[in-house]
Amino acid sequence: VHYYRSYSDNTSGLLSSRVTCLFSDSQKRMWIGTVAGVNMLGSDDSFVPFELGTDDKSVRSIFEGKGGTIYAVVGYSLCRFNPETNIFEKVLDSTEESMEHSASYIDYVSAGDGNIWAITPSKATLLNGSNLAVVTSRQLRHAPTGSYVDDNGDLWLLSPEGLQILNPTLPSFAPLPANLAKADAALHSTGLRAIYRYSDEELIFL
Repeated sequence: VHYYRSYSDNTSGLLSSRVTCLFSDSQKRMWIGTVAGVNMLGSDDSFVPFELGTDDKSVRSIFEGKGGTIYAVVGYSLCRFNPETNIFEKVLDSTEESMEHSASYIDYVSAGDGNIWAITPSKATLLNGSNLAVVTSRQLRHAPTGSYVDDNGDLWLLSPEGLQILNPTLPSFAPLPANLAKADAALHSTGLRAIYRYSDEELIFL
């Protein structure tokens, strides 16, 4: 049996019908990111809104860090949910760096183990997903245009100059898989900007 229900921002509490991301956390709570902020789907099928501690309200992604901490990437800021105040408080901000590198990729992404990768045009920094302490930081060979974290926690970074893979346990870049090493020149010449998992053994480059 399939169950469908339609929601609209003016009747259900949804901050905007322009949804940008969905995330189900370890407590089975459904978080909804929109261009106007963050909602959580309540037990009564209504949407609970949460305040964002940023001027920009457009949510790019939502993920979970260590200890069940919920994070939202809003513009070029990383916000952490405070359950005592019900506010997503800004804890990191890369707005100034984004202005210095207007066409570059800047993001915060889940490392898959509760930690967080902070990505800028010049470096990738692995942060502790609980207290945001720096675990490790690597200077990048090329400014990235997109990213992907695999099941091993390796960070894949696309750029026009080539693919870079960071393994936090290695002192330098991880080698490219043999089949990708052969195709790397063709991949970066096509202006790719994103990587998605297609199956357990296949990735899609866009």
